[in-house]
Amino acid sequence: MKYDNKSYANFVRFEKELEETVGYEFGDLFGFAKTGMYPTSTVPIPRTVQTLIQEEKDAVPSTLSVAERVKAMKAIDDKWAAVSKEQIDIMQEGLKEEWKAELKSHSTEKLKRKQDKIKLYWLIRSLLSSESLDAIKQHLLEKWNDLEANQDPLTLWIAIKATHTTYSTGIKEIDESKARKSYAMLKQYKGETLTAFKDRMEVYVRSMESLGLNVPTPGH
Repeated sequence: MKYDNKSYANFVRFEKELEETVGYEFGDLFGFAKTGMYPTSTVPIPRTVQTLIQEEKDAVPSTLSVAERVKAMKAIDDKWAAVSKEQIDIMQEGLKEEWKAELKSHSTEKLKRKQDKIKLYWLIRSLLSSESLDAIKQHLLEKWNDLEANQDPLTLWIAIKATHTTYSTGIKEIDESKARKSYAMLKQYKGETLTAFKDRMEVYVRSMESLGLNVPTPGH
């Protein structure tokens, strides 16, 4: 991407092309371009037989009458009371093994995500012109060395957005106000092609989405 902080289209075109390029290899990782944060993953929680019993009870429809719910809960308790200790132990061991497998899968995915972050960092960096890199270095100053050491694509993306768009000030209230005002004043220029107008509209729409703002529907 060439350095041009006066052109919304320059940045949005770069962002759009990146989305199309990295989606296949990195999945939802590049979602931080819109959310400002990395996708989260939940550490698997161990399940027990008591968990299964509670899940059954939670599945009882809340629309039932009190008497019907009491009857349904008792039926669940009676069913599990009839299960032998040996069967319970076998089920408990099976749940434990499932949890171990889930933990292993989570750890593998966590490691892959860490490796993908580094790959994505260098991919994005490789697409920046020398002028863009100079602007980012000037923006980050001494933090540039930290960025290079950590190889964090989100931090790099925030720096790109700060140096390549005129609507990003880093102050949420000001950015939101500018984005809303720009969208409200959007109109097709005389002599502007419909394609060019749509491209310009997409720029403002995406800038609002990146700030977490709702894009007005036509007529509003």
